[in-house]
Amino acid sequence: MNAPAFWEIFVTYRKVGRLRYLSHLDVARGMERALRRSGLPIRYTKGYNRRMRLHFGQALPVGAEGKAEILGIEMTQPLPPEEIARRMNEQLPPELAVTRAWGLPQGAASPFKALERANYTMVVAASPPVAREDLTEAVTVLLAAKEFLLLCSEGEGKVVDIRPRIYDLAVGGDGDHLELHMTLGHSQDNYLNPDRCLRALEVLMDRSVSLRWTRLVRTALLSRPGER
Repeated sequence: MNAPAFWEIFVTYRKVGRLRYLSHLDVARGMERALRRSGLPIRYTKGYNRRMRLHFGQALPVGAEGKAEILGIEMTQPLPPEEIARRMNEQLPPELAVTRAWGLPQGAASPFKALERANYTMVVAASPPVAREDLTEAVTVLLAAKEFLLLCSEGEGKVVDIRPRIYDLAVGGDGDHLELHMTLGHSQDNYLNPDRCLRALEVLMDRSVSLRWTRLVRTALLSRPGER
């Protein structure tokens, strides 16, 4: 059997603290610089403008934190995952550190294809302030709906039924500290931006209420049942 032309390693990393304000492009550039300095045998594209063959997941909104973001790295030779994580973390700040690295058995599907849902914790601010009971009522109505049409691409006027993309939604916190705990679709065909879920709740409440998040954390990425 011929040896594979390249090996793909996957890592989970966090984007937290002061680095939550990095854009997706900034994160990609930071990872590229860290990998270049690490001396790892990264595979590059061919042609004049050669680039590292890296595969990122769905972008986080600027200002949001991620606890388990996924990055795929194509390499020209195999190395122990622990060594890859160590060498990357030597070049990364703690707020953008790798938390795990692993390889896939030959023929196994990419974890990106297996992803189905994402968990979020969102701290919500309302103007004017709203009671927890009012936000809970809007959540109850949204979860009870068979469909909920929302304008998702204002420039194109695209309307999408977001209800199938909401797996779970609950209100937490108390007093002035309201939280939303969300499990939303994360696959290519079923992705829902948490901002859209917040807009849906805003529609269900008094039209004079404006909702925004002051903190957003993607806490976990979840695969379909039976896949890892």
